[in-house]
Amino acid sequence: MAIIIVDPGSTHMGKLEYALEHIELAARSGAQIIKFQLFSNPPNYTGGNIELPLEWWPILQKKADEKGIELTASVFNADALAFLLSQKPKYIKFSYSNKHQKTWIEAAIGHGIKPIVSCDVMTDRDLFGDIIKLYCIPEYPVRYEIAFDGIFPRFNGFSDHSLGIRQTIKAIQSGAKYIEKHTTLKHEDVNCPDGYFAVNYEDIMNLKMIE
Repeated sequence: MAIIIVDPGSTHMGKLEYALEHIELAARSGAQIIKFQLFSNPPNYTGGNIELPLEWWPILQKKADEKGIELTASVFNADALAFLLSQKPKYIKFSYSNKHQKTWIEAAIGHGIKPIVSCDVMTDRDLFGDIIKLYCIPEYPVRYEIAFDGIFPRFNGFSDHSLGIRQTIKAIQSGAKYIEKHTTLKHEDVNCPDGYFAVNYEDIMNLKMIE
């Protein structure tokens, strides 16, 4: 049975109540881990990604503890890394863009936190230590059929940017033990880039039932 990591991306839309709703629905769907994203937008940024305020973290952690789901995040700079290390989550995520940050990965291991790293067949063998490697195709979304031949168990799991859950099921059937999937909420004002290819929590629930 695969461990499901749900990634709200920016679909919290900068609203604490939406972030808390993500945790509620993630736990209800059967996901084991919810992973937010900690990044800082540069001045005059217009790309559409929405920051998650660090002051929310204790509130989100309390909600996650109540619901029995692991809370973590992706980090994109040294300040976010230092913050998350101080919170001592069970896991910490390093995105495909940060797969070469070996000192960051080693810092997480040194703090007793298991790194989850998105990488590909050209880079996965450069990574060592007690880490979870997710096979990643860095396209948003992936529109073509993915061949998983020989991918698992070389990789522990799949960082899935495909549309829907059909290829997610295929990855699990091919041996993926971890699945990372973008999720969204059913609110009219959720209009960030992540929401375009994200799935609803009913899909995550269906995924768990299929397993």
